[in-house]
Amino acid sequence: MAQHLSVRVPLPMLQQGESARIAEVLGASAFAHRLTEMGLRAGITVQMVRYGSPCILRVGAQRLCLRTDDLAAVLVEVVEPVDHA
Repeated sequence: MAQHLSVRVPLPMLQQGESARIAEVLGASAFAHRLTEMGLRAGITVQMVRYGSPCILRVGAQRLCLRTDDLAAVLVEVVEPVDHA
């Protein structure tokens, strides 16, 4: 059975096509609140559809277009396999 390690990184570090689960939204309360209103909240899985600034994210059935620097406040958990070699 393969083991996996969960690593927290800023959302803009995802590569195109990569998915991750949101761990935490940081920043000023008004800004963090706005991101959560758009669906970016802890526990939600997102996919990087197009990397860049602006980038396009898939959140459930919707797509969001946001500046990369705005997303630096969103930490995601990327699951990576653990190599026991």
